[in-house]
Amino acid sequence: MRTHAHWSEAVVTAVRELTPSVREILLRPAHDGAAGCGDWAPGSDLQVLVLVGGRPQTRSYSLVGAPDDGAWRIAVKRLDDGRGGSLAMFEGAGVQTLSDCRRGECGLCAMDVLALEGEIDHRDVFPSEHEKAENRRICACVSRVVGAVTLDSAFRPDD
Repeated sequence: MRTHAHWSEAVVTAVRELTPSVREILLRPAHDGAAGCGDWAPGSDLQVLVLVGGRPQTRSYSLVGAPDDGAWRIAVKRLDDGRGGSLAMFEGAGVQTLSDCRRGECGLCAMDVLALEGEIDHRDVFPSEHEKAENRRICACVSRVVGAVTLDSAFRPDD
């Protein structure tokens, strides 16, 4: 597991089903004890090295609460076909979205922000810094929101 530039071992100490498709995972530093958690705020990112199909992959997760008793809490959206991320969640809900690069570079997945209670963690490179500061659009493939957001995907079902 990595927080900023420091990699350290962690163990899964608890798993809790929040909904049928969202699982909360409690991660505890393997060697540093409670001091290893640091003072991270909800929404801070942890990078976790996981094995997918026997191959290592780095995944980024946001904390869903302040470190609790020397452990981090993350929530993971589970999808039947093993895909994750905002676009996969929209697609899983039947909301048609456009995308191409899935790295925040092309802007095809950009959605209008209709309401925001919190802040956007822009991980995309498509919008300019000025556009990012306005928080009026988000590249749903990589960017995240700490708080609540209402998006317009431009999807309109056929009547």
